[in-house]
Amino acid sequence: MDQKKWIGVDLDGTLAKSNKGARNNTIGEPIEAMLNRIKKWIEDGEYEVRIFYCACQRQQADFWYSEMAR
Repeated sequence: MDQKKWIGVDLDGTLAKSNKGARNNTIGEPIEAMLNRIKKWIEDGEYEVRIFYCACQRQQADFWYSEMAR
């Protein structure tokens, strides 16, 4: 069985600027260099990218990425 390799990326402070202290657990602005790297990994198809987070809800992270990855 051929399984695709995956790479885990932390959201807060790695993919997005840390937004600590925000009262509503918002996600910070993207860190462009990392966002571009992730887009390339996905485009190349060699890796599955898994974004890890704990300070926000999954819906927030999914929405954030869909908006920023355009």
